[in-house]
Amino acid sequence: MKIWVLEIGEPLPLEKNVRMHRYGMFTKWLAQKGHEVTWWTTSFSHTPKKNFVDSNCDKTIDGVTLRFMYSPGYQRNVSLARIRHNKNFAIFFARNAEKYPPPDIIIAPIPTIEAAFEAVKFGKQNRIATLLDIRDLWPDELVDLFPKPLRGLSKFALKHAFGQMEFACSQATGIMGVAQSYVDYGLKFAKRTLKETDLVFPLGYSDPPSAHEPLSFALRNDSFKVCFFGTLGRFFDIETVIKSAHEIEREFPVDFVIAGVGSNLENYKAMSTGISNVIFPGWLNANQIAATMAICDVGLAPYKVNAKMSLPNKPFEYMAGGLPIISSLQGELKNYLEKYNCGLTYKADSVKELSDCIRTLRKNPKLREQMKNNSRTLLNEHFTIEKIFTAAESHLTKVVKPACANPPSPEHSFYRP
Repeated sequence: MKIWVLEIGEPLPLEKNVRMHRYGMFTKWLAQKGHEVTWWTTSFSHTPKKNFVDSNCDKTIDGVTLRFMYSPGYQRNVSLARIRHNKNFAIFFARNAEKYPPPDIIIAPIPTIEAAFEAVKFGKQNRIATLLDIRDLWPDELVDLFPKPLRGLSKFALKHAFGQMEFACSQATGIMGVAQSYVDYGLKFAKRTLKETDLVFPLGYSDPPSAHEPLSFALRNDSFKVCFFGTLGRFFDIETVIKSAHEIEREFPVDFVIAGVGSNLENYKAMSTGISNVIFPGWLNANQIAATMAICDVGLAPYKVNAKMSLPNKPFEYMAGGLPIISSLQGELKNYLEKYNCGLTYKADSVKELSDCIRTLRKNPKLREQMKNNSRTLLNEHFTIEKIFTAAESHLTKVVKPACANPPSPEHSFYRP
């Protein structure tokens, strides 16, 4: 198959010592299976906030053609510059797609809505199968960015995004999502029920690197070790973690490694002044993350109150490292942790419940060891990339055949921005 993927935001294969995310892994895997894969993306990488090429160009890496749009990018995740970045990428695709031989199928992850809209529009016009992949609950998550007093007006302000989302979901050949609730979210916009072209496409995880790099920080030999890796921004409730660290440091030796960068890093460092058991090592590469997980006892997934995530990437990372998980998410992740006995769930923003979870695992080494084994078992049974990608490849093949047989509808009225 000839496959196009429209994705911006994930690490690029040009970056060094960075673990590839969903489409960095999936595009490479598809190319290794003999498919012709083109990944439409931008020069700008979201996490390091830097460019990796200096012009519009194509580069082939690991058998995948990366089609870059040059962009100056943005420095703040929530900013007009990022809105402009997303819009320009959608325009870049719309203006250039017809210059190339058409693919058999287009995969358009959400985010971003603008690019997904253009992908589905192009697919409808050219009788090409299109699959959305809902990874975040946009545009509803965008509503949460507004100050509370203004949220009543936010849907009016985001009317354009909601309209594009409705068009993309209703006209795409199928809807994929990282969990069933995410597929259902797309179906709500499509105003239809589940059909055979829809698929739950979990995030999954590969084995962590076997080569570990020396760490720039040291943990006490006798301490209970808790780790977190992620962007220190609006999704994670690190404040509760710091308060928990302060509360239980007087009871027993415990070290918290909070690794990552983000807009709230300096605030969290200030909150931790005088608390000796909280360590901020900054951004860690894939080998350093693996080395940290190898010496830790538990991984934290401390999402904020009312977080809309269901099965995000963080827990899979800990499963791959063989760690028990302490999570604040309810719903599907909580059900998995309970069913497989591989972690504990606390109420988001509850210092007491988080501290109690840590106390429980620290006092019960037998339970902790059992949860470590169960965590890895859950990954191996359901969430290895080999299992997930094999199912997804089969789904792409199934979706392509009927789509190619159906002529486009010339009378179809496209949503007009």
